[in-house]
Amino acid sequence: MKGRLAELVAERERVHSVSLDAEKGDIALACPAETDACITCGDVAVEARVVAVRNSAALIEKDGLREEVAVELIEGVEVGDLLLCHAGVALEKLE
Repeated sequence: MKGRLAELVAERERVHSVSLDAEKGDIALACPAETDACITCGDVAVEARVVAVRNSAALIEKDGLREEVAVELIEGVEVGDLLLCHAGVALEKLE
């Protein structure tokens, strides 16, 4: 799965977010309908707070906007953690 996440990060120019369906083992590429662009799709990674965790995905919040990101590259992600995220993928736990 880590190889597939790396491929998704490389495709960031055409993909707005990465959603994981852990029950099916699927990775879906999409953009949230409520925003023009995703929180994590800029040129730089962003810091965002985890508000929910479900299987291999976390719901993050930054400046009142929420987005689901893949957390398979980081162990032990919990609600309240501050993550560094880019292209729909959590890259590092900051605290």
